Amino acid sequence: MKIIITESQYKMLLESNTESMQNVIDMSFKTLKENVEDGFFEVSYVEDSIYVTEEIKVVDVQKVTGKDYLTGKESSHLFVTIDVYIETIFQNMNMDEMVWELQQECERIIGKNNIRLNLREVINTNTNRQW
Repeated sequence: MKIIITESQYKMLLESNTESMQNVIDMSFKTLKENVEDGFFEVSYVEDSIYVTEEIKVVDVQKVTGKDYLTGKESSHLFVTIDVYIETIFQNMNMDEMVWELQQECERIIGKNNIRLNLREVINTNTNRQW
């Protein structure tokens, strides 16, 4: 799914706060869940991560502007720091594949190469780790 946005909406998103980025992350995560249910992923790493994830929270959003040294064009990127809340009997899980897919989905929504996700912490909310 690709959402078409106006230039003013794009500028607002680039200057966005945590709340609007949280909406983009939630939309992307919902799409990933639907893709897992439809059998889109052949690799189970993403599926396992999606099944145990309860919530993804945006912690920080930073806008970084830079210049391409070859073309001289200015570009801006969003660096979004997230925490992932999981519920599983395992102590921890590798969330790298899911975060990568989540970033790809965010790029489909707001534009290619405009966003970078940084996983700060994986928090397991399950205190009882017995089978």
